[in-house]
Amino acid sequence: MVDREKENKSVMVVIRRRPEDGPAAVEGLRMAVGQSISNSVTVALVDAGVRLIALLESDAPGTDEARKHLAMLARLGQRVWAEAESLDRHGLETRQLPDEVRAVERREVDEEMLASDSIMVY
Repeated sequence: MVDREKENKSVMVVIRRRPEDGPAAVEGLRMAVGQSISNSVTVALVDAGVRLIALLESDAPGTDEARKHLAMLARLGQRVWAEAESLDRHGLETRQLPDEVRAVERREVDEEMLASDSIMVY
C-alpha cells in the first residue's frame, strides 16, 4: 500500500518573467494548478513576475486564464505570494493584490524556497 502522506511534496513555482513578454507567467500559474493535484504548492511572484498583478486589472490577452488559475489555486488551498520588495520596485501596491495573493517579504520567499522539495522557475 502507498502512503499518500509521504508522496505529498512541497513545490515552489517562482514566476519572475513579465507577463507582457509572453505566456510564461500565465503558464507558471497553470503548472502550479497541475502540481497541486498531489503536492503542496506555493507560487511566488518575484522580480518582474509581480506585474502579473497589473495584468489581472486589465483586459490584456491571458487575463481570463490567469484569473481562472488563481481562483483554482485558492479553491485547492494553495498559496500565492507576491514579494513585497518586487511590488515596490514595480510601482505596485499591496491594495492592488487580489484576495488570492498575499504580500510577503523576500526573507519568507527565500525560506520557503530552501524548504521546498522542488522549484519550478518561469
